[in-house]
Amino acid sequence: MRWIVRLVSVVVTLAILAVAAVWLIPAKSVADIAAKQFEARTGRALTIGGSVVPQVWPVLGVVAGDVSIANAAWSDQGPMFHADKLEIGLDAASLISGEVRVTALIAAAPEIVLERAADGRGNWELGPVALAATAETGSGDVASGAGTALPPLSLDRLEVTGGRVTYLDHGAGTRVALTDIALKTAVPDPAGPVDLDLSGVMNGQAFTLDADIGAMMAFLSGQTEAVTLALQAGAAQVAFDGRLGLVPLAAEGQVEADLADLTAISALAGVDRPALPPGLGARSVTVTGKAILTPEGSAHLRGGTIGLDDNVLTVEADVTQGAERPKIAALVSAQRLDLSGLTGGSGGGGGSGGGNGGAAGGWPDVAIDASGLGATDAQITLTTDELDLGLMTLTPLQAYMELDRARAVVDISRAGAYGGTVSGQVIANAREGFSTRANLALEDMDMQALLRQFAGFDRLLARGTLRFNLLGSGTRLPDLVRSLSGEGSLALGQGEFRGLDLAGMLINLDPSYVGPEDKTIFDKVTASFAVQGGVLQNDDLTFAAPLVTATGAGKVDLHRQWIDYRIKPVALPDADGTGGVMVPLIIKGPWNSPDLKLDVEALAKERLAEEQAKLEQKAKEELAKKAAEELGVTIDPNAEDLEKAARDALEQKLQEEAAKALQDLLGGN
Repeated sequence: MRWIVRLVSVVVTLAILAVAAVWLIPAKSVADIAAKQFEARTGRALTIGGSVVPQVWPVLGVVAGDVSIANAAWSDQGPMFHADKLEIGLDAASLISGEVRVTALIAAAPEIVLERAADGRGNWELGPVALAATAETGSGDVASGAGTALPPLSLDRLEVTGGRVTYLDHGAGTRVALTDIALKTAVPDPAGPVDLDLSGVMNGQAFTLDADIGAMMAFLSGQTEAVTLALQAGAAQVAFDGRLGLVPLAAEGQVEADLADLTAISALAGVDRPALPPGLGARSVTVTGKAILTPEGSAHLRGGTIGLDDNVLTVEADVTQGAERPKIAALVSAQRLDLSGLTGGSGGGGGSGGGNGGAAGGWPDVAIDASGLGATDAQITLTTDELDLGLMTLTPLQAYMELDRARAVVDISRAGAYGGTVSGQVIANAREGFSTRANLALEDMDMQALLRQFAGFDRLLARGTLRFNLLGSGTRLPDLVRSLSGEGSLALGQGEFRGLDLAGMLINLDPSYVGPEDKTIFDKVTASFAVQGGVLQNDDLTFAAPLVTATGAGKVDLHRQWIDYRIKPVALPDADGTGGVMVPLIIKGPWNSPDLKLDVEALAKERLAEEQAKLEQKAKEELAKKAAEELGVTIDPNAEDLEKAARDALEQKLQEEAAKALQDLLGGN
């Protein structure tokens, strides 16, 4: 038992002596040595203006107050680093042997200034500086390493809590501040890899960053090194695995980004959250692929996949900085692309959509926000198996878009819609307000599907070709329709018009041949039209059917969705097109449910005019006959002024008789 007590006494005595030995450390000398080593390795002065006190716990070493690291010679922003308190950890074994080796640095609430000069230099570029005394005499004694090169600075522990970092880019004129910085890392070998955990707040948004750097000192000196980054802000995550250099800024590697929390990412970037429409990132944005950032400032994406809500795009893109805005050149492809959110509805261009464009409630009061056209210039080729634009669906589509100063020109080289094809050009101009022009040819279309989608009208069953060149302007859809102007043409092949038996109406003079079971079969329909102020005017409709032929003229108010049209059909005409039963048909009212009625009054007036013309012609013929019989003169019964014609004929007759009498008087010559 006595041996146990003696053993414990010895251990306690040794512990007391060890603790006492720490307080015998020449703290000020250690601080001076550390400052000299730091300046020798970095070329920057380390100043300790406060007291230097030894400590045992939590870090064996000294605590220095009012510590500063000088900034680059070209900077005027004060110290690069300043901390009211800096804990310097020391290696115990080295202390026992009489050496001082710094193993840890722990800074509380430091102020750090990072700067990039206008010429691209960074104030974080720290390089070793040879000591003149060491180089000249070989006896420079710094940390007992006389006559030898300084060993590289290594740290088993580097921590920052409650820090603040200010980044200044004098070339770009930008300033970024990070607060509540917490940093944990270790640099066991400056030439080896370093793991770094960083968290903080930027622009009011908290974030975390985990980084693995291939060679820390080489990276800080501006060399491109292998780097793995993982950034998180809110629910948004960005990962990078590749090579990164700081001076100049350049990178190449794989990127994986989930930007579902656009609010957090936007705040981190110091911009407002973009108001992305459905289908273009309103709910989620993901990016994967090989990203390249060149020293010249251009960015490139290779083998990229971009997810925008439910849309998945395969992208090859190049982004360069223009004089006023970025320029994008891209090849984009997608299996299916849903952009119906741009127009507020789901399309039916494949021929099955219900459509609401022409419902009785009028055009939806949808705002047209084209401000995004001014964000960049672009040249983009798009290929997709299906593009849902809300108002119509194109399957498939191949198009080329050129965007220049908020004016987009889209050339459609191949597109399918409503069972037919679409080709032509669409222009959207947002330089001042918004205007658009569509010069399109819709060939071999399923007209029922087309009209159902755009006008809520499904009575016409036929395939046809529609060509139009229309211009409109306005920031809301109703205003745009009201402003439409241009021209176009329509040609239909064989088909039928449901809800109306035109031949039955005419043959029976009965307007009741209207209903879901009634229909008019036709062989061909052609028409041209002009549009002004949102009103379509047509004067040359021709309609050919087995039992009926017709011509027509009238107006369609596209904005009010109102039709006022008059058709002159002829039932059972003769082979030469004459004869038959003709009764005008008036179509008037909302275009999805217009009123149809036979214009019997107009027919009566027309018949009366025809009978009157016949009677007038008969009277003229009788008068001409009497003139020939009684006066011996010939009168054209079709002359406009029959009285003048008779007088002229009589004068001619008298002149001829007088000439004959005079000739007889003079001897028959």
